[in-house]
Amino acid sequence: MKTNRPAIIAAIAVSAALLFTGCASGSSSDSTASAQNCDTLRSEVRDINNGAQNTLAGDLSAGQADAKAYFDTLDERVDALSDEWDDNKAVDKALDGLSDALDAGEDYIATVPTDPEQLDADAQTKAMTDISDAAAAVNTACTAK
Repeated sequence: MKTNRPAIIAAIAVSAALLFTGCASGSSSDSTASAQNCDTLRSEVRDINNGAQNTLAGDLSAGQADAKAYFDTLDERVDALSDEWDDNKAVDKALDGLSDALDAGEDYIATVPTDPEQLDADAQTKAMTDISDAAAAVNTACTAK
């Protein structure tokens, strides 16, 4: 009786190799990211989100120009991330959403009155929530497989 053992072992080896490279999963590099890359992205997005939240929660009436300049640097950081992740459409789209939320936050900063008592708490909360939600969307979009 002829044995098929070498052919079976070869087929298993090829299947394992394909599985480890992601070819057998039906995924493309567009939808996958390594765990390390996602961790790095999430860390950067967390820092951006924290910086935005701390700025919006601070006394904006005393330093609107500084706050707007800081938001510009945050947006530049998101643009740099977007350039790095432009091959992953889900992450790139989520980063665009974060950039839009930061732009809206900067627009809110421009409307802050000089008298802190006249602060529009609803607008402040919306800006903060939108940025936080957009950051969470980036984290969700980056799924390592």
